[in-house]
Amino acid sequence: ADLVTHWEERLEVLDGKGMIVAISRKAAVALYDEIIKLRPDWHDPDVNEGAIKIVMTSPASDPPELRAHALSAAQKKTLEKRLKD
Repeated sequence: ADLVTHWEERLEVLDGKGMIVAISRKAAVALYDEIIKLRPDWHDPDVNEGAIKIVMTSPASDPPELRAHALSAAQKKTLEKRLKD
């Protein structure tokens, strides 16, 4: 909740983008899930939509909750372009 509040207060003053680095892929997904519980409108499965995304490697052996965030090379390029805009 503190992170979300901080982000929203920052956006009131300054436009921009942010990045969170997690200690593990599992931690990244857990944090994403908690943020989405607070702000469900930030989530969208479409790489062209949504306010929050996870960028990580995800081998086929990962459990489904991690694989759900796997992006193809083309999707990563699309997301990279979104971040640069």
